[in-house]
Amino acid sequence: MNTLHLNACNSITLTEESRYFGGMNLKYQLLLRVGNPFHHFYIRVEKDGEFDCADAGMDLEKALQYYQKIVFGAVTPCALQDVLADLCYA
Repeated sequence: MNTLHLNACNSITLTEESRYFGGMNLKYQLLLRVGNPFHHFYIRVEKDGEFDCADAGMDLEKALQYYQKIVFGAVTPCALQDVLADLCYA
C-alpha cells in the first residue's frame, strides 16, 4: 500500500489508501512537497474525480496523525479543509 513516487505536482506520495464508505470510493494520499526551501506535507482526498489538497504542515509526526484521523473519519474532499483546520487547532 505504501508507495514512493514523484507525481505531476512535484510531490512525493508517502502513503495512499482507498476506502469504500457510505457508498463512496475515497482515495487518500499523504504527500511531501519538494522543490521549496522548506518541505511541506499535504493531504489529498479524492472522490469520483473530485479532489482537494490541504496543507498538513512541516512536521511529519503531526501530518501522519492528521492523515490517520482523516482516513479513519472517511473525510470527503468538500470537508477536508474544515476538518484539517479543526484538527490543527484542537
